[in-house]
Amino acid sequence: MTATNKLYSNTPVNSLVFSDTTALRKSDSEQSDPVAELLAWIQNTGILSSLSYSVSSESKKNSNLIRFSLADNHQSFYPILRSLLSMGTRFSFRSDTKAKAFTVEIGRDQFQTFKEHLSHIVDLLKIEINFKKALKRILAFEKEIARHQAALQNALHSSMTTN
Repeated sequence: MTATNKLYSNTPVNSLVFSDTTALRKSDSEQSDPVAELLAWIQNTGILSSLSYSVSSESKKNSNLIRFSLADNHQSFYPILRSLLSMGTRFSFRSDTKAKAFTVEIGRDQFQTFKEHLSHIVDLLKIEINFKKALKRILAFEKEIARHQAALQNALHSSMTTN
């Protein structure tokens, strides 16, 4: 079933612009597009960013190439993600070190399994990121304590030599 919305608006030069937008509504019996769902899920992880999707022309089977990377603010965790992705044997990930991106080839019937696998990897990566952030805070705190102790030690030695 389709629904059509007609939009009218005035442009800055006061001419009338007509736009015809058609949206497909799914009936309950129709399934959603697994590609769109997967790419949207990758974007919504907050850690990953989907780069591209294509159908593989190299193989005779119905294969899909998914290319993704870490979001800009998580690029420093590329080596960790590459290690986590190489742990499993269920999917074969190719990594592009220069672009800090990953490509995986999956069958049309593997989208849900791939999403579950990648979800597990993302959860592990989030744990690792939180651990590293906590460790940095602990190390900074210990450095500050050491600096404060050194200052107190110097003050003690100074007070002992003047008396």
